[in-house]
Amino acid sequence: MTRVVFIEDRSLMLEALKHTIPWQENDIEPIGFFSSCDEALPFILEEKPDVVVSDIVMHGMDGLELSKYLFDSDLEIKVIIVSAYSRFDYAQRALQTNVFDYFEKPLNFDELIKSIQRAGKANNELRQTRTFILNHLDFYHERLFTKLLLGQEERKSLRDEADFLQIQVDQGFFCVVCKLVSVVKNENNEPLMRREIKHMQVAQKLTDFFKEARLFGPYSFPGGEFVFVLNQLGAEKEIDISQKLVDIGEELRLSYSTILHAGIGKWVKTLEELQISYDVARSALDRCFSFDEVCVISSKDVQLAGANEYFLKFSRFETSAIRALQQQDIPTLRQIFEFFRKEIDDTFLSSDMLKTMMKSIVLKMNTLIRPTPLSLDSIMTRIDLADHLADVFEVVADFLVKGCETNRKEQDEQSLCIAEKAHLYIEDHYSNRELSLNEIAGNVNVSPNYLCSLFKKEYGVGIHEYITELRIEKAKQLLMQTDMGVGLIGEMVGYTNPYHFSVSFKKYTNMTPTEHRKKEGGGLE
Repeated sequence: MTRVVFIEDRSLMLEALKHTIPWQENDIEPIGFFSSCDEALPFILEEKPDVVVSDIVMHGMDGLELSKYLFDSDLEIKVIIVSAYSRFDYAQRALQTNVFDYFEKPLNFDELIKSIQRAGKANNELRQTRTFILNHLDFYHERLFTKLLLGQEERKSLRDEADFLQIQVDQGFFCVVCKLVSVVKNENNEPLMRREIKHMQVAQKLTDFFKEARLFGPYSFPGGEFVFVLNQLGAEKEIDISQKLVDIGEELRLSYSTILHAGIGKWVKTLEELQISYDVARSALDRCFSFDEVCVISSKDVQLAGANEYFLKFSRFETSAIRALQQQDIPTLRQIFEFFRKEIDDTFLSSDMLKTMMKSIVLKMNTLIRPTPLSLDSIMTRIDLADHLADVFEVVADFLVKGCETNRKEQDEQSLCIAEKAHLYIEDHYSNRELSLNEIAGNVNVSPNYLCSLFKKEYGVGIHEYITELRIEKAKQLLMQTDMGVGLIGEMVGYTNPYHFSVSFKKYTNMTPTEHRKKEGGGLE
């Protein structure tokens, strides 16, 4: 049964909810009736019902504030709001607070029952999904870490997903990338199962050694690499990890004639930084290539780890800047430049190295800017002549921001032109009963979805809504200026059915066509 709490400050309505509706017959169990949200909240937190049905306006906490509280508390409780007021701002707030459904009084009890049943079903499906995920955590851990390390994870939702998967996001991380190399000729293509067993042995020995840590993996990556993520360890443990991997490597060599190569990434504080640890670990692993014995290299062992790290940061900076330019997002573009400037400020990077890196990004991004706002040669010359790091960044940032502004201006002009053409076409064809979005979009040579977006951006109203408003305005003119019948006027402005015309007219004017004509004194004398 769907367990429900009702909150209503009017006693008559509350009594009606208690005694009028056959809840049990509809597989619904009311477990509480309250006259205020403040009174109901402790009970809701204790009992955790499936659904809360609440009035919107009452003393103290209102229904929307209760909905927001429950949503922010990550409770799996659906909220249905009931209001005696037909106000757009209430409906808008309801959407923002994740309200499941919204009713205006007087209540239609049949519709309320159906809504409660839908909410209960949605909650049941959500709980089943949550239970399934928690019963298969290893699979979802592997999916999250693989996508994150390969740069495919959406960072905006990363923390929420990690919290749900019970990962401590701010407790410190090491990434370890390993590879097993057989010392026996032609044994590197050993069966997958045998190789996986060895991977699991490494994992088990690491887990046994670092009992205070949490180990994720091993996860198989291309090229025979397998990856571990160590969580809840301090930065000082890097030496211990290195020594333990050497010991494990010696055991594998003696037992299986297999050599362990491993790279240990730098310690990072948060999950969002884990890709940095992975990239450094891979760079360290690459340095094991020429060794024919157990080799474990940590980030501290790599002489040029600092340089590698900054080249990796530059690669990410370049990718992020290109994406911001493509999206014409000037504020983000400026933030990216400022962040990277701070990252490499006061480093060992020579001016020649830095200038070469920045010239590279100018050349790549120049292909995305049409038309180019500044001479490419002049930009390169200004970079060469710059005396300070800040000057180099200023030159490149100025070039890209101007390019972004140019692209945006050109696109805005194109968008306005398309929207205006569509507007004129509607003005000329509104009386066509077969007028459709596809027809209008085909006339201006864009997709229907794209046209809807452009039109609303330029005119602040959707295409369908604009056509309806235009037809009603034209109908109002004909009602005032002619004695034609209502049905004929509806046909003249594009309606195929007199009833649909009258319904649409009343929706927009709160009057029928005949009532409007009488009120405004329309028709010919």
